[in-house]
Amino acid sequence: MTITCLKFSVEEPSYLAVGFDYGDLLIVDVSSKSLEIVARLCNQPSLKPVNVVDIFWTMRTDDKYAETDDQCEFLLKCSLNGCVVCYRQSNNVFTEKTIMELFDDEISVPTDQDSGLLRKKSICSVTKMIGLNQNTYVVGTADGWVYSCLYENPTKYKYTTRTKAHFGIIKSLEKSPYSWDVFLTTGDDFTIKIWVGDFFTEPVITLLADTPIEKAIWSRTNSTIIVSVNGKV
Repeated sequence: MTITCLKFSVEEPSYLAVGFDYGDLLIVDVSSKSLEIVARLCNQPSLKPVNVVDIFWTMRTDDKYAETDDQCEFLLKCSLNGCVVCYRQSNNVFTEKTIMELFDDEISVPTDQDSGLLRKKSICSVTKMIGLNQNTYVVGTADGWVYSCLYENPTKYKYTTRTKAHFGIIKSLEKSPYSWDVFLTTGDDFTIKIWVGDFFTEPVITLLADTPIEKAIWSRTNSTIIVSVNGKV
C-alpha cells in the first residue's frame, strides 16, 4: 500500500484527502489525536485497482440545486487510466459520480473475421490534474497531451480541448495563483510553457532550458517569477 497524493480540503482545512496506489481514497481529520478517518472512498470491487494520480478539492455551485447560489465542496480523483471521479461532500457523506474517461484517438486493429478492422480506443496514461476555473479542469498525460474538460459534461467520453503540449511525459501542471485561467506545463523537451484559457491550442509563452525540467512552480508573491528544478534551482 503506497500513498500517491495528498490534498487538504478548502471548506474543512483539517480534512486531508489521501490517495493510494490501489485506487482508494481516505479522508482523515488531522485535528484529532487519533487521526480519525472521516470517509473511506473505495474502488468498486469489480474494477481492477488503478493508481490515484492526483486529487483536488473545489468549491462549486451544485447544478442539481441551480436555483440557489450556495456552493458546496467537491473532491475530484484522477486515476492513472484517465478515469476522473467527482465526490460531492455534504455532512461528511460523499456521493460519487464518474465525470470523465479519457481515451487516446481510436485506432484500427485487425479482426479474425473476414480480415476486417475493429475500432478500438487506446487508454490514456495520466500523470497530472489541476482545477483551472469554475467550469474546467485540466489533465496531463504520459505522452505529452493536455486535455481541457468540463465538470458538467454531457458525455463522460468528451473533452473540450486537446493539445500536444510537450514531447514525453507531462511532469508539471501548475495553476497560476494570480489568474483563474493561466497555467504552466513542463515535459521532457527542456521547456516551460504557459497557457491561457479553456480552449488553449498554443502556449502564450515558452521558456527554454538546457536540461530536462523536473518541476516548475509559480512564486506566491510575484506573478513574474517561476522557479524550476532541472538538477539545480
